[in-house]
Amino acid sequence: MTREEITRKLLDAFCQYGYAGLTLRQLAEACGLNKATLYHHFPQGKKEIVGAVLDCLHGNLTTEVFATLSGEGSPQEKIQRMLERVSEFYKEGQQECLLTVLALSGSDEMFTSQVQDILKHWLQALVTVFEEAGSSSEVASEQAEDLLLQIQGAIVLSRGIDKISLFERVLSRLGKIAL
Repeated sequence: MTREEITRKLLDAFCQYGYAGLTLRQLAEACGLNKATLYHHFPQGKKEIVGAVLDCLHGNLTTEVFATLSGEGSPQEKIQRMLERVSEFYKEGQQECLLTVLALSGSDEMFTSQVQDILKHWLQALVTVFEEAGSSSEVASEQAEDLLLQIQGAIVLSRGIDKISLFERVLSRLGKIAL
């Protein structure tokens, strides 16, 4: 198994169990490896693993979600496509958002900059679409923050109260009112 394949499996494990809740043994098991093999790929341990997982997440979000905002179509079509991809990416609300998991778990501060970079990338992609739709830079920034806040809030609330349909309902409404 390549480091990339391992990292993808580790991403799923962190989304499911969080940062603090996983031991290296559990991480190795999630990949079908033993601890020695996991250490071979990640000699610095859990912190290196999380850094690699966040890099993987950023790459996945960039190609699967953010790219829809720079593609062809009207601003409304771009936002709608992004929301559809968000739904798929988070398995219609069934999967935790690792960004939220790490932010809420009090995990190591070394990941703060990676989490911020991912969120800033997403926000900037949204700002560009809102500016394309005619909003000023200041208004576009607020619109992007509000939209991302509603997406992330829907993930947290739907998982927190075990009402997954809430996530899809919020995304559906956002598609109609975003612009």
